[in-house]
Amino acid sequence: MNRKSPLLTLVQESTSIKRKRGTLYTPEEILNQCCIWNNTAEYIVSKHSYLRNILNKKSNNIILTGTGSSYYVCKALEWTLRNHINGKVITAPATDIVTHSNHLFPSDIDGLMVHFSRSGNTPESVHTVNVMRRDYPRLFHIVVTCNQNSAIVKQFSKKHNVLILPLSKQTCDMGLAMTTSVSNMFIAGAFFNFINNPGRYISSVHQLSQAGIKILDKYAGLAKQLGLKKFRRVILLGTGRLHTTAMEGALKITELTDGEIATMAETFLGVRHGPITFVDERTLVIYLISPDSKVQNYEMDLIRQLHKKGLGMCRVALTSSSNKAISRYADYVVNLGSYNYEMAFPIYLLFLQMYGLFSSLAHGLKPDNPSRRNVITRVVKGVKIY
Repeated sequence: MNRKSPLLTLVQESTSIKRKRGTLYTPEEILNQCCIWNNTAEYIVSKHSYLRNILNKKSNNIILTGTGSSYYVCKALEWTLRNHINGKVITAPATDIVTHSNHLFPSDIDGLMVHFSRSGNTPESVHTVNVMRRDYPRLFHIVVTCNQNSAIVKQFSKKHNVLILPLSKQTCDMGLAMTTSVSNMFIAGAFFNFINNPGRYISSVHQLSQAGIKILDKYAGLAKQLGLKKFRRVILLGTGRLHTTAMEGALKITELTDGEIATMAETFLGVRHGPITFVDERTLVIYLISPDSKVQNYEMDLIRQLHKKGLGMCRVALTSSSNKAISRYADYVVNLGSYNYEMAFPIYLLFLQMYGLFSSLAHGLKPDNPSRRNVITRVVKGVKIY
């Protein structure tokens, strides 16, 4: 990595300085995640025979669930699984299952339910496994968690019709905001796209890792530069699966800046229907541009419209497209490189995580625990199950 990278500089500071600044974990977790993707892929492939057997029996319905960032992992996977699974793919937030489990699914539903949880300790996550096993006995459950010693692992590891997939300790962020946990849970779940070709899965993850390392190396300086501008608002625009990425990116920026930056995630077509009023003279506009040429036509129309109206203080485009018109309407272009587009979710997130990190520092916050009033915590508290 470039020795002048501000991200690497944060990682290489002394432990005492990092403790004082609240950067002991988050910068390193952002920096190292791309290398960990390969380890996660190898681990999941080691379970290939078992997972393929389950999927062959239970692919008529696949339900993906999680809370917060883990739910965005589900939404991102939903877009890709639809192209590879013959059955129905459903996403349901664990928060909805807690309150309305009896309204979401038919009582005789059969299939596979995949749960995603970083800590494996949130009341909603544990309760969701319990209630779904009780009320929908024909479902098989896979639990993907980053915490090998979690309540969810201890409670369900020996239960019938449950497979626990605990990812490595390296994937379990110690910082408040989920970074490497999010990307690695996505990598784990993406294996279902390659269930009949694990070799292609490994090579796709390796290609993704190489592209990610280059992004972290090349664009950390830009992320810091933008963070220092202290934008009042940030709007992230994405189409289809990239709208999900925009939502996760918006959440990261909000969390890491303790709400100092107001964020919104919208689609390129949807933003015209009212949300465009969010964009004022102190707004950073981030375009998550699709590599699909048809989709890009719609996106470029909106980009030209915002440019013509002079909306936004600064515009940044995240893209792997070679469309030269993009640079005419964006102040900065982040080139994401070459990778399997079905794996796009974590690639776009890397720059957004870095921007959130440097914005946090610019606002005088501690990225590892930016919530000054302890409004949010690393593991959600205060949820009572009834």
